[in-house]
Amino acid sequence: AASNAAAAATKAVPPPASFDSAIRPHLAVSLDQPLLPGPTIPTMPSIRTPNVNMNVPNIDTSAFRAKIVKIVMAIVASDVFKVAALAFCFAFSLSLLSKSGISVLPSLQRIPQKFSNFWKVIKGTTSRITEKRFTKKKSGIPMTFDDNVNDGWGTCTLKSRKRVGKSSFDQFEFTLPLPDNMLPLDLGQQISLCCLDNNNHVAKGEFYPYVSGKQPKLGSFSILTPNYDSSTDNDFALGSDAANFARVLRSDLKVGDEIALKMGAHKLDYRGQYLPVTDMLYIACATGIVPVMEQVKAVLPNGSSSVKSVSVVWVNPATKDFDVTAEQLEKMYFQHSTKLAVSCIVDNLQTNTVEDNAEITAALPDFTAGTMAVLAGPPEVARKTRAYLISRGYPEDCICVL
Repeated sequence: AASNAAAAATKAVPPPASFDSAIRPHLAVSLDQPLLPGPTIPTMPSIRTPNVNMNVPNIDTSAFRAKIVKIVMAIVASDVFKVAALAFCFAFSLSLLSKSGISVLPSLQRIPQKFSNFWKVIKGTTSRITEKRFTKKKSGIPMTFDDNVNDGWGTCTLKSRKRVGKSSFDQFEFTLPLPDNMLPLDLGQQISLCCLDNNNHVAKGEFYPYVSGKQPKLGSFSILTPNYDSSTDNDFALGSDAANFARVLRSDLKVGDEIALKMGAHKLDYRGQYLPVTDMLYIACATGIVPVMEQVKAVLPNGSSSVKSVSVVWVNPATKDFDVTAEQLEKMYFQHSTKLAVSCIVDNLQTNTVEDNAEITAALPDFTAGTMAVLAGPPEVARKTRAYLISRGYPEDCICVL
């Protein structure tokens, strides 16, 4: 297995430069960095006081406050609180309706859905505050890649393969050399994977790491690949090279085999003149949602970037394919309902185009200064969607294709 990865790395041919430019410029704005540094607290002048020993014990109140917050959050999340809140809102609404003279029966038909969404927003806001206060970001050891050894290639091991929900996508998980290793990837950067098939031919693909939870796992990483019935559909979704690598993973390799990997290309580039970037439009098709999710996580928290609003349009050929990350995306929406807009639309963009679907075109905002559009998914879909956005008034240098 080790020789397989080494041989594949030796045979691998460096990928050609992107069609945009062979030289990657620095981003004019870093989407995952704070817009301003933290506030500076001025130093107050010291005040001399008499040296009086009151024998007052030094009490640490931070732990006490944290415990109180946890208790309050537990009460808010309890079923008892939910029932009480819903009952109060229901009674209050009936009271208002009866006083206003409006017919109560038609209004009652809309109450359950409104209350459901209202409660989800409250719950999402609560969980956002809780995660911000009590969730610590995992810190691991970045995996090292030496350009002077094996041309910068390292190794990982195939750990598992599973179908994601009822979708058409497979998740492949790989272990890194150390249990605390993490991939030192920038936002919008791919990983290159390489191996030999059963005929000793090199199979190579570029992928974005797939994170199914809040944070990446230490010591491992995953990728997401389509597994459609037709090989033509798989080629269309990933491109021929990546689709062939996914085929080799499914049919030729087994758990425990080693695979060569190295850091891939940076794809998140903004060359526009409208700074700062304040509005993000993400259009994802199929597995294109993978890099989009990581970028949305980076720009949503208040104060994390200059971005004020985020729109995500996710298109899949079948409803079942939203199983990949729909639950996580819905949770993010209710946590940031005033900043994030999400549209999940069923359409086959292999045979249709974006402009053919009125629901998609309605979900795409018109261009305003400070808007950046990011396209992710099948190369042909991204090419046609880019042309459509340009026809809608989007400047070419404000559109990024992942």
